[in-house]
Amino acid sequence: NLKGDLINRWGEQGSRIKQFQYPNGVVSDSKGNLFVSDTQNSRIQIFNRKSDSIGWLGTPPKDMNDSRRIFGLNMGITMDSNERVYVVDAFRHSIHAFDYEGNKIGEFGSKGEFEGQLNYPAGITYLGARKFAIADKWNDRVQVVRLGTPATAVEVGEQVWSWFPYALLLLLTLTVVYLTMRNRRARKSEESDSDEAGYWEPMG
Repeated sequence: NLKGDLINRWGEQGSRIKQFQYPNGVVSDSKGNLFVSDTQNSRIQIFNRKSDSIGWLGTPPKDMNDSRRIFGLNMGITMDSNERVYVVDAFRHSIHAFDYEGNKIGEFGSKGEFEGQLNYPAGITYLGARKFAIADKWNDRVQVVRLGTPATAVEVGEQVWSWFPYALLLLLTLTVVYLTMRNRRARKSEESDSDEAGYWEPMG
């Protein structure tokens, strides 16, 4: 708790559920569930407030070439305001992004020392407004990056609604301009017709 008192503890070394192999990150969602980056088991384990296992993503691999492996070496983990999960992968020099149901929605980064590149990243935290601070370990720095993950339905709705009044105003303006121009053309046409009739009227 906030006083530093130990209120719960669980886990032991191993590859079974509720066992860990050198975990390197933990984050909680709005319900208090814990997402643990179980590093050398190449998986994310999820526990509720009572420390019961309620899910996981990934399977402990037999070796580095195991086709079931979804991470190279998953390290730090964080969650954004829409409860999407982000995991830094040290061996792939990248950031994996998953939705709350565990579906992968993106992977970002490449190995290097330039801006936006990573070299064995070890930690990540969410700063808000799609900005993340990355512990870029072997580049001896902390990078702040903005990740453009797919928008959720709520975000898309907010974006559409924010532009709706302007789109409506533009539509009304164009409609008024169109009607005004059409009326002017109609009046000019009537004036032209009357002039032509007077000119071609037979003279006595």
